[in-house]
Amino acid sequence: MFALRAGERYRRVPGEDVRDRFLGRSERFRFGAVETEDADRSGPGPQRYFEHAAELIEGLPPSRGKAETLAELARFAMFRDEDLTACELGREALQMSEDLGLHDVRVRSLNTLGTTRVKIGEIEGLADLERSLEISAIGSPERLRAYINLGSITADIGELTRSRAFHEEGLREAERVGGPGQRRWLFGDLTWDYYMLGRWDEALEGAEELLATSEGERHYIDSVAAMVRGLIRLARGDERGALDDSEASLAQARDSTDPQVLWPGLAVHANMLLRGDRRDDAAAVVDELLAELGQRDAVFVSNWSLPLAFALAELGRAEEFKAVVAKSLMGTRWLESAIAYVEGDFEGAAEILAKMGAIGEEAFVRLRGAELLVVAGRRAEADAFLQQALAFYRSVGATRYIREAEALFAASA
Repeated sequence: MFALRAGERYRRVPGEDVRDRFLGRSERFRFGAVETEDADRSGPGPQRYFEHAAELIEGLPPSRGKAETLAELARFAMFRDEDLTACELGREALQMSEDLGLHDVRVRSLNTLGTTRVKIGEIEGLADLERSLEISAIGSPERLRAYINLGSITADIGELTRSRAFHEEGLREAERVGGPGQRRWLFGDLTWDYYMLGRWDEALEGAEELLATSEGERHYIDSVAAMVRGLIRLARGDERGALDDSEASLAQARDSTDPQVLWPGLAVHANMLLRGDRRDDAAAVVDELLAELGQRDAVFVSNWSLPLAFALAELGRAEEFKAVVAKSLMGTRWLESAIAYVEGDFEGAAEILAKMGAIGEEAFVRLRGAELLVVAGRRAEADAFLQQALAFYRSVGATRYIREAEALFAASA
């Protein structure tokens, strides 16, 4: 996207050679909505080039080359969840692009900066993202990336309906004027939205389409598709198929080392193992995730916090969730719900999820809460939880959870 096009000439100023060398080398590491090839964006290979590029531009005067390199460094820092660094680089790139009148770099910088600002607790970053969308050209890679980032970040803070709207609008535009890579990414994100919003038939259809058309190539969104299909398979009684999907999703996530896919992959897989009564294996996966988080000074806590809370509570290790809370950069609805869950406030956790529109997760919280209420002899409360959980599970054909709920009804009678 940023490499020199055939026949294009740049006026050589300090920083231009750096830009060409860095962007040319990093092209094979490109990974995101605007590229057609999927690559590891967090591994040691690209990291070497990032560090080298940062050294080369240090002390150089402002130029297009330096601004583009800063913008690219910011974007890849964001991919590695180094959000404070990404913000610093993004602000520098944005200021330089505005000073030099570089519209394309400004659009790109606003996109990255807006995303990372939200992740470090500056909710005003949403305005940067919306501005990036507003000033970008229709059908351009940056405009489609703005749709993706707006959808993803609103989902991460718990605004699921808004997330779906961004992804749907972006997908319509990608289908009109975008390339296959942009469409695939948006379609995959929308598949996840549908799962979270309880539209499981649409989510399953989307996941199977993505997996059927992957053609053996590794892509971030294939990991998400396998996770979605696995969760629905588990709920509908196909435990073996669910575990196969979860293992495939996690294997891909581990290969990428990308936190936004690795952390959810670990948290979900731990719960898959628990549903199969493999407690020791589940505990090892939870330990792996906690070790990952322990390496960070701070983390942006999104939807993965809830399945982690489920697993820790079931393993009798709910107190360990405090370490996650201590590292959180900002409060999100996901985090609030997870905290309520590990503290035993199942009604509070369920109500937060209901307000978000995460009705499948709400049903699971009510089902697990009912188990403990039955043990405590609080039958009336347990029955109320079960009735609400069953209403959802029957609507999506979640036979496994229907059986569990009906068994609890009998136990509370």
